[in-house]
Amino acid sequence: MPPRVHRVFGLALAICLLAGGTPVAFATAAAQEETATVEGSVFLQGHQLHGGASVTLGPLAATTDASGTFAFVNVGQGEHVLTIEAQGYLPATRTVEVESDGLIVVPQAALLGGELIGNSHVDVEDLLVVVEAFGSDTPTVDAPSADVSGDGDVNVLDLVLVGRNFGRSESEWRDPLKSVIVGDPITGYDDTMWPTVGTVLSSPFGPRQKASEDLRYDYHRGIDIPGVHGEPVVAFADGEVYRTYLEGQPGSSFTGGGTVVILRHETETPFPFHGGEHTRYFSLYLHLDSITVEEATSSPYAVVSKGDLIGTLGQTGGTTFDHVHFELRIGTTCSREAQQTGCSDYYASEAIDPHINPVGFITYGNQNSLQVEYLQTSPLRVRVTSDRDELDFNKIRVVSGAVEKVVDFNERAGIDPVDIDNPVYEGVTIEPARFSTSTETYSITLEFADLGGFDLIEAVDLWGNGVSLAWE
Repeated sequence: MPPRVHRVFGLALAICLLAGGTPVAFATAAAQEETATVEGSVFLQGHQLHGGASVTLGPLAATTDASGTFAFVNVGQGEHVLTIEAQGYLPATRTVEVESDGLIVVPQAALLGGELIGNSHVDVEDLLVVVEAFGSDTPTVDAPSADVSGDGDVNVLDLVLVGRNFGRSESEWRDPLKSVIVGDPITGYDDTMWPTVGTVLSSPFGPRQKASEDLRYDYHRGIDIPGVHGEPVVAFADGEVYRTYLEGQPGSSFTGGGTVVILRHETETPFPFHGGEHTRYFSLYLHLDSITVEEATSSPYAVVSKGDLIGTLGQTGGTTFDHVHFELRIGTTCSREAQQTGCSDYYASEAIDPHINPVGFITYGNQNSLQVEYLQTSPLRVRVTSDRDELDFNKIRVVSGAVEKVVDFNERAGIDPVDIDNPVYEGVTIEPARFSTSTETYSITLEFADLGGFDLIEAVDLWGNGVSLAWE
């Protein structure tokens, strides 16, 4: 019987037996139905590794792993006392209340060093223990925990830890410190413009749930800009009409893109991309209803200026609504897949994915509304959110001990190089939330299967602006 049915049946039974039933026995059974997982992490002040701390939650007991994490499963409803202890450290105690099933992540316990004689207080007696053993690399019988920092020696660091916590009687519970990351200023977009009347996106660049294919994971190579059928679509920058394709035209590689216009652009200032310096890039306009420039199949190419009409907005190809799928490709029009089958305008020795986030090239709000939070510690799950008016989240960096994980959507770092539409690569799973024109918040979750906690999380946009979480 499903839990919801259990609860409804139980409520009816309690009402029927109100006069002479046994509600206490029923309440006990109901409490057993709802269990939770309680997890958290421990920081041992002065230690490089944070394992070996003893953790109790009521009658349950656990020991932290090397990263300092712990977890209890099937924790029943009610208030439970969580206590964390380690030799040489002040204990940390708090109450955890379980009201329903699910996951409860408690703040990190920062155990403060210097409690050496077992009286739950850092005082002069603890200081004397360190002083008497100072310089020793073998703790004595009388001073087994004088090496507070656990580095194998009784030294100045141990004195510092005792002095810093002198007079304390309990350790701390803390949340990670959140800091704003300030990146590069935007220099202006005088040479570009939006290709459409509208500027509201229905689908951003990068990972998404593809609505037209049962919300499967998809790495979106451009941005979708919805609009009214027949609205003008213009050149977003000065350039040349490099290629045009009508829907169904023989030779077109854009079978799902319908009617397409491709413009070629040059820039005076080279910019780095995939390890190279590039001055040539292409803008692509897909799903057009019509093309208003001359057919282009080879040079010489017709010149267009920023704002010149190149077509009208529609829904040709594999789409069900009026919009322009707008792409920028660096150095070539050929996708990585096409490069491997001899695409005609690709000249590099190694195949690269040429797609780049278009909002880095057009006038776009830079509000730095990114937020980051960790949802669980083992495995580490991190969620990044932003206002829907800031859809330029680009990179996340996580540091846990000696391990660093980076996922960069523009450079495709941490993305499967063979199958870009694969959401799982090298222990990282990418889970974008559903997004549309009516969605108020952009959200994406990443799970790091190999990490049991973190020292630092950084989430930044295309300009390097963002937010970080770090333990002090």
